[in-house]
Amino acid sequence: MTDRSRNAYISAGSNIDPEKNLAAALDMLLARMTVTAVSTVYRTAAIGRPGDPDFLNCVFRAKTELPPREVKFGVLVPIEDSLGRVRGCDRYAPRTIASTCCCMVMPS
Repeated sequence: MTDRSRNAYISAGSNIDPEKNLAAALDMLLARMTVTAVSTVYRTAAIGRPGDPDFLNCVFRAKTELPPREVKFGVLVPIEDSLGRVRGCDRYAPRTIASTCCCMVMPS
């Protein structure tokens, strides 16, 4: 990485076969970025949907020179697509994987 590298903090969650899908998402992210840390994995209930399975959620820290938009659309969306993420009108439907680049920080 050059002096343009940044730390991207990427949240990831799944409530469809979450152990398998979070591990697969991490493996795919490792193929595209240098992952430097993984948070504790937390189990959370699906908000407002008591019949849906719980989510497993975590955050990855990765070094990248990519701008935020490229992280989202060039890295994260293709990972979600390859894991079978379905985007429909129900924003809260169960999902194989959901990911977001929460913030990007220049390393100190």
